[in-house]
Amino acid sequence: MGITRFPNGISSMASPINHGTYLTTGSVYYVDSNTGSNDYTGEDPEHPVADIETAIAKCSSGLCDTIFLMPNHAETISSSTECMVNKSGIRVIGLGTGLNRPTFTLDTGTGSQIHVTSDAHSAWLENLYVVAGVDDLQMPFHIEASDVTLKDIEYTDAASMEAAQVVVSSSAGSRGLTIDGFIIRNATDVTGAADDKDFVFTIPHMSRCEIKNCFLITKTTSFMIASCSGGTTGERVNWIHDNYLCNLAANTGLIGISSNAVQEFIINDNYLRGDSNSTAAVADLAGAEGSTNVWLFRNKYVSGDGEIGADILNDAMAS
Repeated sequence: MGITRFPNGISSMASPINHGTYLTTGSVYYVDSNTGSNDYTGEDPEHPVADIETAIAKCSSGLCDTIFLMPNHAETISSSTECMVNKSGIRVIGLGTGLNRPTFTLDTGTGSQIHVTSDAHSAWLENLYVVAGVDDLQMPFHIEASDVTLKDIEYTDAASMEAAQVVVSSSAGSRGLTIDGFIIRNATDVTGAADDKDFVFTIPHMSRCEIKNCFLITKTTSFMIASCSGGTTGERVNWIHDNYLCNLAANTGLIGISSNAVQEFIINDNYLRGDSNSTAAVADLAGAEGSTNVWLFRNKYVSGDGEIGADILNDAMAS
């Protein structure tokens, strides 16, 4: 068993090491596009590999291996396979703050994405800055696995680029998705046909999903957070709380739940802002209002002209 070397002269042989706030007994790899080489081992920050694909290939499933992306690391992702997290328990942690965070530019094709496959349950992605480099990205974040965490990730459109049709999409059969501190800043329209690809977050068939502490400012052709039917019986509760949702498009909604959804939703303490001319529901339950599957409390709405509404208890928007 080899020695894992950490910054500041700390080494470990099969014993837990606390790198900042991250404790692991698995292997640790470093990635840096500025100083790295894929001929390096990537096992210490002085010898990082150059891209995330190489680091993921070095990881083992189920061992809580951790990949640290160094400050100012930058990559261009041009397909659905270049940034594919396909092993369980992997943590991808960006180091740095603000503009020094690791940056991924999704470019070339509309299918470019960060893809967490169905094999990568319990994967964790944190502190990444993701930029759209091409129009009409279909699915920048494609989440197929269960118990995945997306934390403190910022997504934005580059100049003259239209917003992606789906920023986060979770496939049928997955559960336990946590989206914490996700930031989206753009003011361009989301395009595409009315085929459930005009949302910010979609949660089809999701169970045990939690969306919290997110700051979302954008335009969509439909809802910002949407759920379709499905879910795992017995563990299908989803929780949406403590978010700022601002949809700048007229006549659109913020939270939509399909009338035939079997999931249960707790939606509370969200600050909701819509266009001043919008006539759509703020928390549109798409026919499910009054359902015993949905609980709404302490959600506040502010219109584009500054009008403040009361707590939103159903799909009626304050006028």
